Amino acid sequence: MIADRVKETTATTGTGSLTLAGAAAQFQSFNTAFGTSTPFYYAITDANGTDWEIGTGELSNATTLVRTTVHQSSNADAKINLSAGTHT
Repeated sequence: MIADRVKETTATTGTGSLTLAGAAAQFQSFNTAFGTSTPFYYAITDANGTDWEIGTGELSNATTLVRTTVHQSSNADAKINLSAGTHT
């Protein structure tokens, strides 16, 4: 599933699920666009702007994005390992 104008940030580190920080100004949250347990496409860019990931995921609750399948990434098509910072 896809939706327009969905954008959130996260300070989550590692390769696991992401705790989302809420919609960016002028955007909607993933929860508003999809609700929970509905698969959708996502993209992540790390805080440095160098690593990225595109995949399919779903929300397990209103603020937790579970990264289920990575389609492409800067990490040989595996989950990127997020370091400290604010990721988009």
